[in-house]
Amino acid sequence: MSEKKVALIPARSGSKRVKNKNINKLEKHPLIAYTIQSALSSNIFDEIIVSTDSSEIKKISEYYGANVPFIRPKEYAKDTSPDIEWVKHSLDYLKNNGVDYDIFSILRPTSPFRKPKTILRAFNLFKSNKDDLFSSDLKKSFSEWHDVSDHNDKDLYHHFCIHLLV
Repeated sequence: MSEKKVALIPARSGSKRVKNKNINKLEKHPLIAYTIQSALSSNIFDEIIVSTDSSEIKKISEYYGANVPFIRPKEYAKDTSPDIEWVKHSLDYLKNNGVDYDIFSILRPTSPFRKPKTILRAFNLFKSNKDDLFSSDLKKSFSEWHDVSDHNDKDLYHHFCIHLLV
């Protein structure tokens, strides 16, 4: 049976340093569009989900091909909110609506030059290492892969992490 994979793209509206950074134009498209398109073009994911607290980001993300099935609650969209909160919220929402994934990847929109082949290479490395978590660090921008098939919620806090420059 094939593992179900989801890309989770976090896109808060409240950036402190660069206002509206996730939807500011880079060349002809909003910043987030590049991550959505790379995820789609990688042909790895069963679904690409954007987790956002903004109806404007939701509209733009859907236009570029992502699914935005919920608006992230404000308590998970603060600049001090840890990833575990919005990730858990996203996965719980999907599960409660009949969609359960085995593997998820966090693809941050602040890495617009990430290529589909880089996502594929990271996924293949993740699968070959048989670890619970893979983090690819390219000058502080992250692509993260997580296997959630054998874990309960508290285990999301305790993963072995491999950092690899790609």
